[in-house]
Amino acid sequence: MMKSSDEEAQVVELLRLKKYESAALVLQPMAEKENPYALLSLGWLYDSGYLGKKDIALAKFYYQKAADLGIGAGCFELARLLYDESDFYASRIIFAKGVETGNIQCLAWYGAMMADGEGGVVDHKNAYVVLKAAADRGQLLAKRKLLSIELNSTNSIFQRFVLHAKIFLLSLVTVYDTLRDPYSDRGYR
Repeated sequence: MMKSSDEEAQVVELLRLKKYESAALVLQPMAEKENPYALLSLGWLYDSGYLGKKDIALAKFYYQKAADLGIGAGCFELARLLYDESDFYASRIIFAKGVETGNIQCLAWYGAMMADGEGGVVDHKNAYVVLKAAADRGQLLAKRKLLSIELNSTNSIFQRFVLHAKIFLLSLVTVYDTLRDPYSDRGYR
C-alpha cells in the first residue's frame, strides 16, 4: 500500500504529464479518506474542466469537503465559486470561515466584500483592518482595494494622481506575479 506522500508525488507527476484522468483515479481513494490534497486537487480538476466538461457542482463538492476539514484553500475556492455565481451572502460566510484558518486570499476577499457591502452590510472600519492585515502579508488584491478606498476618500487632485500612479504600478506587479505563478496566494485568484 502506498503512503499518502507517495501517492501525492505520483499525482504531481501525472498532472505534470497532463494525464488528468489517471491523476483522478489516484486521487479518488485519497479523497475518500479526506486527504486535503486530494480534495483540493479533484476540486481543481473539475473546476478547470480537465476531466472533460467543467463540473462546478463536483468542484464545489470537493472544495466543501476540504473547507469542512478547516482547509483555508478549500474555503477560498468554494467561496470564489459561490461569488462567481453571485451568491454573495454564502460567499462572504465561507470567506469569513477561511479567514479563521489564516488563508490570506480569504482575508483579502472578505475585506473587499465588507468594504463594498457584498453579501452583508458595509463595514468600512473592519474592512480596513482585514484588508490591512492581508496587504501587510503581501496580498495584492488587498493592497489594490486599500488604494481604491483611499482614492475615493480624497479630494486632492495631487493625491488622486499619486494614488492612480500607485494603482498602475501595483497592476504591473500583479500581472508580473500572475504570469510567474498564476496560483500564488498574493494575486487576485
